[in-house]
Amino acid sequence: MLIGGTVGTRVGKYVPSEVMEPVLGVVFAIVGVIVLASDLLA
Repeated sequence: MLIGGTVGTRVGKYVPSEVMEPVLGVVFAIVGVIVLASDLLA
C-alpha cells in the first residue's frame, strides 16, 4: 500500500486529479476482480 501511495503521489503531480480519479477507480476494480478470482480459484 505504501509503495502504491508514493507512486500515486508522484503520478498525481503530472496528471490532473479529474483524470486520475476515474482511472484509479477502473484500476482498483480490475485488481479487485483479479484478487477475488484468484481467491475463488485457489
